[in-house]
Amino acid sequence: MKGALILSGGRSSRMGKDKGMIFINDKPLVALVADRVSKIVEEVVIVISKIQNKEAYEFFLKGYKELVEEGDFRAPIIGINYGLKNMKSNYVAILACDSPLVNLKVLEFMFDKVKGYDACIPIWEDGKLEPLYAVYQREKTLKATKEALDRGELSNKSFIDKLEKVYYLKVNELKIFDENLSFLLNANTPEELEKVKELLSKGY
Repeated sequence: MKGALILSGGRSSRMGKDKGMIFINDKPLVALVADRVSKIVEEVVIVISKIQNKEAYEFFLKGYKELVEEGDFRAPIIGINYGLKNMKSNYVAILACDSPLVNLKVLEFMFDKVKGYDACIPIWEDGKLEPLYAVYQREKTLKATKEALDRGELSNKSFIDKLEKVYYLKVNELKIFDENLSFLLNANTPEELEKVKELLSKGY
C-alpha cells in the first residue's frame, strides 16, 4: 500500500501567511498537492499545526485525513513522526504543501526504486538532499524519527542518518521526466509563487 504525507504546519515567515491556504485558481496549495498525488496512492494524510485554521483545511480537503499536531511544530521531523504514526501504508511519499507541481511519473519512479530500501531521496551534485520530495518505508522512518526526537535532534539529516539503507537518487536522473526539474520548485516566496502559478497556467 502506498501513501502520501503532506506537511502543512510549518511557519511561513517569508510569505507572511499560511502557505497551505494560499489559493491558485480557487484551490489552496495543499489541496493542489493532495488532489494530484491521490491519483497514484491509496492513502493521503495532511499534518497541520494547532495554530492553523482546522475548519478551513477540513472544508477544502474533504475526503482526506487531516491531523493536528498539538505540540510545537517547529521542524518537519515533528510532523513526519506524527503523520507516520497515524498511517497504514508501507511506503509513503513525504511532500511539502507548497510544492503543487507534483510530477506523478517522478513519484512512481521513486516508489519503484525504494523497494528493498528504507528511503529513496533525491540528491544534488553538491550533496544537498530533497527530503521533502522523497519516498520512505513507513515503519523504519517512524523508528528513525522517534530516535532523533528522543535525542532532541530536529534536523531532517538527524533521522535520515539513522536509516540503514537509503537509495540516493541523483537529481539529474530525473531530468528524463522534466528537463527543468520544475517539480522541485517550492512556493516559499511571492516570486516563487508567481512562477508556480505561471507553470500551472501552462498545464504543468
